[in-house]
Amino acid sequence: MPESCKDRPTKAHEYVFLLSKSPHYFWDQGAVREEQTGTAHSKGKKLHPPIEDAGVGHKDWHKYTPNVHVPGGRNIRSVWTIPTAPFSGAHFSTFPPALVEPCIKAGTSERGVCPECGKPWERVIEKTIGVSKECPKTQAAHKARGGIGTPVGTVGKSGSGRTDGSAITLGWRPGCTCGKEPVPATVLDPFFGAGTVGLVASRLGRSWIGIELSHKYVEMARRRIEADAPLLNEVEER
Repeated sequence: MPESCKDRPTKAHEYVFLLSKSPHYFWDQGAVREEQTGTAHSKGKKLHPPIEDAGVGHKDWHKYTPNVHVPGGRNIRSVWTIPTAPFSGAHFSTFPPALVEPCIKAGTSERGVCPECGKPWERVIEKTIGVSKECPKTQAAHKARGGIGTPVGTVGKSGSGRTDGSAITLGWRPGCTCGKEPVPATVLDPFFGAGTVGLVASRLGRSWIGIELSHKYVEMARRRIEADAPLLNEVEER
């Protein structure tokens, strides 16, 4: 929240904790890649040509999903710049939808999950490494720092004619061998409040479950979500 202070820097950040129940978890890096910075030209601007058999463990994965482009940007950073968003309802701790979006995108599969075992479908990505012209000065600096051989990619290269690496989605593959068609992933919010998580989950094509003790907030969330997409959202209270 904005604050007025005269004897210290204005607080301009909050912490978001991304937690998991085990060391091995689903994370869709391709869904939340950031745009490249600087003046380098990205190669990740074209769709990959049709693929008949990529040999990724499931012979029919390419039939279900068309080729989808993922910007050839960089891995998402730990600092996100998100402006505050206005909310007219009587709830004073509502966070912006833009804060929820990357969390849901990275933590759930856009393609869906297996209805039998719950395993998410995984993105199949083709990556290309960035290239650039060799620069004698940066090569010499690389060797002076103890480097051996020619650096890979754009490390130790000049900025002239540089091309950044790209990441292109070829399709999706199941994370299991059940052979079932995927269903939308489900997002759980145990402190539903004004329903921002349900709102964003619906926009992204995910199912959701919200838990809230206050009937006042439940009705607020219901009206907000249904107004966002009346034909898409049917809020069921239990």
